Amino acid sequence: MTHKHTSPTFLRKFAGVLLAASFLTGCGASTAPVATMVQAGAQPGPQAEEASFSEAAQMPQPARCESAPEGEMQLRLQREQAFVSLTVNNQRLNLLLDTGDFVTSLTPFAVSRLALQRSNQPGLTMTGIGGDYEAPIVEAADVQYLSHRVDNLSFAVLPASEFRPEEKVDGLFGANFLSAYDVELDFPGKKMRFFRRNPECGVSAPAWTSHATRLQAADAGHNLLLIPVRINGVALNALIDTGSEDTSITRSAAEELGVTRADMRGDVEITEQGLGTSTERLHRFASISLGNATFDHPVLAVDDEPSPLQANILMATASALPVPHKGVDVILGANYLFKKRIFLAYGSQQVFIE
Repeated sequence: MTHKHTSPTFLRKFAGVLLAASFLTGCGASTAPVATMVQAGAQPGPQAEEASFSEAAQMPQPARCESAPEGEMQLRLQREQAFVSLTVNNQRLNLLLDTGDFVTSLTPFAVSRLALQRSNQPGLTMTGIGGDYEAPIVEAADVQYLSHRVDNLSFAVLPASEFRPEEKVDGLFGANFLSAYDVELDFPGKKMRFFRRNPECGVSAPAWTSHATRLQAADAGHNLLLIPVRINGVALNALIDTGSEDTSITRSAAEELGVTRADMRGDVEITEQGLGTSTERLHRFASISLGNATFDHPVLAVDDEPSPLQANILMATASALPVPHKGVDVILGANYLFKKRIFLAYGSQQVFIE
């Protein structure tokens, strides 16, 4: 959701409408990559807990499904960004993989090239760095996704300022497509694999997750997964966000850790460009821990202004978050994630990190 050096942090909220589409997955079942509207005060997800898988194996566990992947997509890694291909109206599009954005979106240039028509659906209000943007909705007559062909699928339209022209990005591949399945992100192998969920047998996961760190996540609304982390020993909430190049921490969370403006006076300063501009400082912290894995002296970007995510993420009640009564404190970005294999079990809200 945060596109560092590429686009701003966005919180996208529906203007009273669903972006609906169904993907047939065989066996008489269907999954729907839809961005559903979740009101404030919605039923919270399970309380998050933190454990390695070996520790968790000592507790009662749901049955593990040994099913074959539904399909896979090639990941193209470029700097700290991952791209996938999607075929829309018989044209191949280059989309940025973004687990931190709940809706799949297209750029105005891609919409023009595909000659897509604006939908009658109300647009989305997008709040990001420097202001708001009213995103129209367009419909594509034919979308090919994995082995499926879908008619009349809706996309939000991003502002033109979101991407550098030289990157030739056609849009974002968001959580409304991803969360229809459980998803393995194999960044070292440059593959993204999709697993069909079976509600009768619990988590469908690759064999390697048996020795991975398991984190119980929470859905902060629209299938955006939050996991518990500790920075300098303090428990915080982190959004898994492949659309962010950097791992960052909000100003208020940094202050909670005792990091003052004076402490950051000599830190490197960077500027984010989007609907407006925002300044961040690269500060070295003592440690960051995810489950039983601890990394010493990480450098995190500290947001100079209050994060729109932290201020506005009201889709889940406080009790649904890994750390109660807190918003999004940390954006866990590509500079950390791309070194790992990650399994996002959207159905059971579990995250496995190898």
